[in-house]
Amino acid sequence: MKLYEIVETYNKIMDLELEPEQIKLMLDSANVSLEEKAFDIAKVKLNMQSDIDGLDAEVKRLNNRKKSIKNGLDRLNAYLLDAMLTCGKAKFKNDLTTISVRTSKRVITDMELLDQKYINQKIIVTADKMLIKQDLKLGEVKGAHLEEHHSLNIK
Repeated sequence: MKLYEIVETYNKIMDLELEPEQIKLMLDSANVSLEEKAFDIAKVKLNMQSDIDGLDAEVKRLNNRKKSIKNGLDRLNAYLLDAMLTCGKAKFKNDLTTISVRTSKRVITDMELLDQKYINQKIIVTADKMLIKQDLKLGEVKGAHLEEHHSLNIK
């Protein structure tokens, strides 16, 4: 008997005009079925919770694996970039892949030495690096300098 059928049986028993002994027998029968269903549902619930716990553990394991692979990728990029810079090679190209060293300028700042006009105030105080970079191209900015930066570009 399905759970909803047991509930319907209880409702029907209560609506019927039966002798107390008949009501007791029917309720006892329905009660056993309800108890069995309750335990079955509890088992299913425990199995589902076990599945959730297992999936949580698997998600954690996969996130750790993802982080490990990403760290390996970062190390490979740094290794290749260092090798290319050391050997003076700026670009490699074949039919499928182009590997090149891209040089850009990165603004390095000392927030304590910067003039107020170069500082953006948000929840966290940051330097306006775009403005600093423009002014550095025109001359010197106290508390900031341009530093050459290399990154690897693979297409």
